[in-house]
Amino acid sequence: KMKYLWVDEIRIYPAILSLFIGPLRIKDFTIREPSLSFYRTKEGVFVGPWAVPGKKEKREPPGDQEQKEREREFLKIDRLRIQKGSVDFEDWKPGGPPAQLKLSEIGLEMKEIQYPFHSTRSPINLKGRLKGETKKDGEILTRGWINFKTMDMETSLNVREIDVRIFEPYYRKRVSAEISSGYMAMDAKIKLKEKIIDAPGKL
Repeated sequence: KMKYLWVDEIRIYPAILSLFIGPLRIKDFTIREPSLSFYRTKEGVFVGPWAVPGKKEKREPPGDQEQKEREREFLKIDRLRIQKGSVDFEDWKPGGPPAQLKLSEIGLEMKEIQYPFHSTRSPINLKGRLKGETKKDGEILTRGWINFKTMDMETSLNVREIDVRIFEPYYRKRVSAEISSGYMAMDAKIKLKEKIIDAPGKL
């Protein structure tokens, strides 16, 4: 009986002329105060507001892909925004009391999104706060771009003052000494190309 997904409000501002002459163009798509909850079982199965139907992979005859490439754009979104979002994740896989990661004040802005997806770089800007054991919350910031067709991406990741104790379920079986307090910071450049990830950084 968990609420996996809740959205307070969705605002869509279309370009009026595109409703008649196409392709459909949305100048601004804003999702306000969405809340997402999901968890991982002891067996490692993720449970949330999604369905994973058992479908066989359908192979398309040669030439169909080229035809799709020539198809006209169906939808263009100039700007997609998420305001004051939150994500709650509960992980039971490590054993014992679950790890609980709570992201809040999530702000996301993406631009130049087209569907069907084209090979183009869509700018992305993401920020949020990760709740710690103390009153102090950590900060997470990501900037860069993503290609939705190839899933290639280049982003920078900056993490500040993340409370180490929230990760205790992951290290408690490997560390004999108790960690009473501590904070983590990280800077990384994340590059994903042809499903190969390269992420040099400092922790």
